Amino acid sequence: MWETLRDTMAPFLWGGALALVLNIPLCWLEKHLQWLKPKLRRAVALACITAGMLSLVLLGIWLLVPQMMRAVTNLNGDFAQVEQELAQMLGSWGEQMLQKVQQASANSGSSLLETGMTAARSIAALLTDMGLGLVLALYLLASKESNQARTKRLCLAAFGEKRTQTIARVAHQSAQVFGGFIVGQCLEAMILTGMFVVTLLVLRFPYALPVSVVIGVTALIPIFGAWIGGAVGVLLTLSAGTRKAVEFLVVFLVVQQVENQMIYPRVVGKRIGLPPMWVLAGVLLGGGILGPAGVFLGIPIVGVIYDQGRRWVHFRLDKQKKM
Repeated sequence: MWETLRDTMAPFLWGGALALVLNIPLCWLEKHLQWLKPKLRRAVALACITAGMLSLVLLGIWLLVPQMMRAVTNLNGDFAQVEQELAQMLGSWGEQMLQKVQQASANSGSSLLETGMTAARSIAALLTDMGLGLVLALYLLASKESNQARTKRLCLAAFGEKRTQTIARVAHQSAQVFGGFIVGQCLEAMILTGMFVVTLLVLRFPYALPVSVVIGVTALIPIFGAWIGGAVGVLLTLSAGTRKAVEFLVVFLVVQQVENQMIYPRVVGKRIGLPPMWVLAGVLLGGGILGPAGVFLGIPIVGVIYDQGRRWVHFRLDKQKKM
């Protein structure tokens, strides 16, 4: 029952998450469009945001899809050779594993097809939920002041003025944590993309641009995103040979460690004020309870819980000192 309810609420969860994300460029644009009337300013800002997102999607399709299709085609044509090279590199153990994989593929061809169809349906459902969420987010942002006023009146009627002030403070803090996290993730993703572009071009790896962009885009997903992009990079690099794919894996691990140890704590950690363990908890709990959208919503929720817990601890310690 919970999964059905979560699937039903998925567009609304995405709408809330995307509204928080898009509110950041919306505020920036409106700040620089003060010479326009308020209603026109909001319309122009939303139009610029929508046009910018569509332009990025179309540019990504135009630049990346042809190269990725060519890489997949090359990999499909040389897949048997890749298997043999991989088995030779791994020795007798690799040959045994290759035989088991081939036997499993022959025995479960239908199940593999069913798995592929299930994955395609899941991706289509996710994109549909995100599309509906984007429409909802634009509606929410178009009249965000009136929505805030209605919510405040509802809270006043239900909880009273004192609790409403607490709710408003917590909501404002959540928005700040989420905004800091999103800005930090975007900066971190751009830095990581640049690091991989330079590294892969210098070392003359194939498909340097699409692999770097895929890693950068997936890095927007907290904790695990860059590893998803790395797996895609390994698969694409396999088209140039197994040894090249292994070299790419080594380079990926080195760059990823440099980014995790030196860049991520400074770019993202300082903006959200959360220890890495709490960020991981937000990702796991949010994703497990609320689905894909919860991966992003879980972090501000955990950030608020962490801050409220810290306030409570300080309050209790101060109270014990006064006794």
